[in-house]
Amino acid sequence: MGKDYYQVLGVKRDASDDELKKAYRKMALKWHPDKNVNNKEQAQSKFQDVNEAYEVLSDKQKRTIFDQYGEEGLKAGGGNAPGGGENMGGGFFPGQSAHFSSSGGGFPGGFAFHSSDPSKIFEQFFGTSNLHEAEGADPFSGMFGGGGSGGRRQHSFFGSDPFGESMGGGGRGKRPEALKRDLDCTLEQLYTGCVKKLKITRKVYDERAQGFREEEKILEIQVRPGWKAGTKVTFEGEGDLMPGRIAQDIIFVIQEKPHAKFRRDNDTLIYTAKISLKDALVGQGT
Repeated sequence: MGKDYYQVLGVKRDASDDELKKAYRKMALKWHPDKNVNNKEQAQSKFQDVNEAYEVLSDKQKRTIFDQYGEEGLKAGGGNAPGGGENMGGGFFPGQSAHFSSSGGGFPGGFAFHSSDPSKIFEQFFGTSNLHEAEGADPFSGMFGGGGSGGRRQHSFFGSDPFGESMGGGGRGKRPEALKRDLDCTLEQLYTGCVKKLKITRKVYDERAQGFREEEKILEIQVRPGWKAGTKVTFEGEGDLMPGRIAQDIIFVIQEKPHAKFRRDNDTLIYTAKISLKDALVGQGT
């Protein structure tokens, strides 16, 4: 039996986003290793479980897969879960099943879930890695246009703002809004998979030189078989680096180029053929 993430956070299975956030805040602060110096080994294990639970349940697609297949199915990539999902009739895209994800953050192409660094999740949620600062922070103070009392920038790492875009507040260490770019792929590339190499140039602020320099880098994207339009690929910290800020993320959004003959509907390939009325009524003769 795998872990029950709802039980880990102490919430009901129909818990709302706000209830998840409140539960995560309580449990993350309770089991933070720095708060349990005399019981650090157990605290680290609990802290990992709490962050993993929040990472899954605050993401709609991961939560759906977990609800259907549990932790084991989630980490096996959904389709390979024990007693796994049904294959969609031997469709055009091999190995894809009914719960195949259509927008980033899911498990396209049989991708298996691996939990993120719990310290990073904690920092993204509270806006700081410091336990004492986090204990004094109101993680919801910057939402809905409210300035918040501490002016600390808050994050919602896995909810409606999955890439750490600003929810209000200010101060040093802010991560700017992610840079989004489309990545065009042909139907054939999305069927077989491919490697895309993209050259980027970014600006980096050099504190010693008190000025900017430009850096060139090649980013490599492994397009997995079965990906579809809307799938997102994030390169954390590969964008511009401004003074007093965390480096900008770059998000590439898969776009499917129109095909001359076929049209894709999820995992179904559609071909439209023109036939005469006679053939439609009686069938085509041999």
